[in-house]
Amino acid sequence: MYMDTILLLVSLMAVVIQGSPYRRVCYFTNWSRWRQGIGKFTVYDVEPFLCTHIVYAFGTFDSSGKVKPLNQGPDEKDWAALSKMKQINKNLKLLLALGGWNFGSVRFSNMAANPTVRSKFIYNAVDFLRKYDFDGLDIDWEYPTARGGVAADKANLVTLCKELIDAFNDDATKRGKDRLLLTAAVPANPKTAERGYDVMALSKYFDFINLMTYDFHGGWDGKTGFNSPLYAAPHDPNPTFNMDAAAKWWHGAGCPKDKIIVGFATYGRSFTLRDPSESGVGAPASTGPAGPYTRGQGFWAYYEICQSIEKGGQVIFDDDQKVPYYLKDTLWIGYDNEHSFTVKANWLKENGYSGVMFWALDLDDFSNACTTSTRTYPLIKTVIDILDGAMPVRTISTQVEPTDTTAADTQQDETLTVTDY
Repeated sequence: MYMDTILLLVSLMAVVIQGSPYRRVCYFTNWSRWRQGIGKFTVYDVEPFLCTHIVYAFGTFDSSGKVKPLNQGPDEKDWAALSKMKQINKNLKLLLALGGWNFGSVRFSNMAANPTVRSKFIYNAVDFLRKYDFDGLDIDWEYPTARGGVAADKANLVTLCKELIDAFNDDATKRGKDRLLLTAAVPANPKTAERGYDVMALSKYFDFINLMTYDFHGGWDGKTGFNSPLYAAPHDPNPTFNMDAAAKWWHGAGCPKDKIIVGFATYGRSFTLRDPSESGVGAPASTGPAGPYTRGQGFWAYYEICQSIEKGGQVIFDDDQKVPYYLKDTLWIGYDNEHSFTVKANWLKENGYSGVMFWALDLDDFSNACTTSTRTYPLIKTVIDILDGAMPVRTISTQVEPTDTTAADTQQDETLTVTDY
């Protein structure tokens, strides 16, 4: 049923953009399958031409360097379905992300430092990626030298990447196939990046980097602030905590613009105001409530925000930082909408960066849950409209296969807890 539906979808997509000069990197989170109601997201909600690269988050590896699925049965079913999707979109690339915030830094640090374990990890990763028809590996080490890491992590990461590329080249030659891709999710905070990343050296090995330009502000600040501002506010005490400054830092540190993929967040950060009469940017506040479906304290998917907006409240656009916030009583949410994504996409084009990364597919309005959404994935498609031309309106729905919703949510959203900012 799924493949029949996809073939029908393809036949309707006469305006699909082919050969885009921009990479559209979309993260797929394997814990979103356990959400309830309209929050439930499965591989069958993915549209095959939406992304040029889908990064599956997350796989794992043990202390011996063996790569494994995080949830073996369900994850393997996802990978098989995504592999079939590549038969529809011949240009689609599928990557496996290893790590993430909850995975931590220590296991990466120990693996990269030990030549024996590092070698096992590399060759095991090659076999694993080929077995499941992945096109590459995304390293999500959060972060080298931090969170229990050591100073040697900075050099060891370069060694790891060099040896991975050597192994990927050997594998491609032996198999007569395209080389596996090597990418990374990297921090936007220049201090974190400078401590842990030899940018000039790594840029020789990474095919591109996914810049995590979000979580700049949240309830941990004790005051309201934007999750992913484009620019700094006037007199901002942290003038590098924005997309423009972060991207410029990585380029200035040695990463070519044609390898910089800038992160766009399809979620927002919530706050609870201490005093409703003081409700602007920087107002005293604590971490806000959880979104009704995502259920992470201070974390709301776009579809949760737009549904709340439909029930009342104000949306205020900040002309300095080029992002909106939503205000209703004591609830304050800094987020992104179609207008701010339009501004950001034009900024990306004007500054010559090579693509956009979305965290994450399951957080956009993927099912038209909001009456204000004229199509599925309105945020992502707004960016595509600007980078590549108008996307078609989806006119049919895919058939979703039953999924066990009784299993525990084994992985919380990776953006729930941030201490490096």
